[in-house]
Amino acid sequence: MEPIKIFRGKSLSILLVFGDDYPIDRLQDVVVSLNNTIIGSLVEETVLVTDDARAFRVELTSDRTYSLARRYNLQVNIIDSELGNYFFTPELIEFVPSSGQHNAAVNSGSDITLNLNFTEGVIEAKEALYFRGFSAYEIAKRNGFSGTEDEFASFYLGSISKNFAGVNLIDNDAFVHNMNSSKIDVQFFDIHGRKVNTIDWEPEGTTAIRVYTQEPFAGDVFVTKRNADTFEVENLADGDLFEHGLNSEKIIWEVFDQNGRRENSVQLRPNGPNHVVVDLPLLDGIFNQKFSGEFYIKTRQ
Repeated sequence: MEPIKIFRGKSLSILLVFGDDYPIDRLQDVVVSLNNTIIGSLVEETVLVTDDARAFRVELTSDRTYSLARRYNLQVNIIDSELGNYFFTPELIEFVPSSGQHNAAVNSGSDITLNLNFTEGVIEAKEALYFRGFSAYEIAKRNGFSGTEDEFASFYLGSISKNFAGVNLIDNDAFVHNMNSSKIDVQFFDIHGRKVNTIDWEPEGTTAIRVYTQEPFAGDVFVTKRNADTFEVENLADGDLFEHGLNSEKIIWEVFDQNGRRENSVQLRPNGPNHVVVDLPLLDGIFNQKFSGEFYIKTRQ
């Protein structure tokens, strides 16, 4: 697929047009992303309605496109009351260098128009097809998947971990990982492969996170499901002994609060091969009374 080339710093507007045969009253949300970073949502009013009830707009300011570089998959998620959630990638966009100025301006016209057609249970945008009435495995078989249903189930539900390359994020961005779990660990690596520890995040449902960063981020996002290695804990005091039963003192660990956010102030110290000691932070010279949340503990040998 040849990319659509957009100058960095040029205002970008994307028009999504549903065909007359699509029952528009079934549309619950449209989410548009670049490399899994959400740039517009109908529910959040960042996908805009137009005078045409079947047409919707996504606008990126000149300042926003100036922060983007390289190639991005344009991903569209359609939330339909009967078909459910479908996502597909109809276009590849490449942001190329420009010496022009950049500002908060938007394009009131349209740079990219996607015509979304609906015929006999099919939503179509160029080569992306979604069939109503078939299972996910049957759809995959019709589109060239040759493995077994068990192999597809593993593929469809997502890997245990996944690396997303070429990601650009700014403060308060939503990043889509589609891992189907809110119990995840997320790590950020810059374009030189160095780990970035200054970014905070929290889960948004089971398919996305909200990112908090003081500086724009460019690099890789590494997401790991932590269901199998997660221990739910309640009312642990400073100095408490917790049993993980992994039979190893060589462990890696992370602590998460009850909302799934990483809690860096709580520390764990190995105490024999099957236990850790909980160290809670001081507040005004007094230890926190109790901690409830989750310990993510794995062996590293």
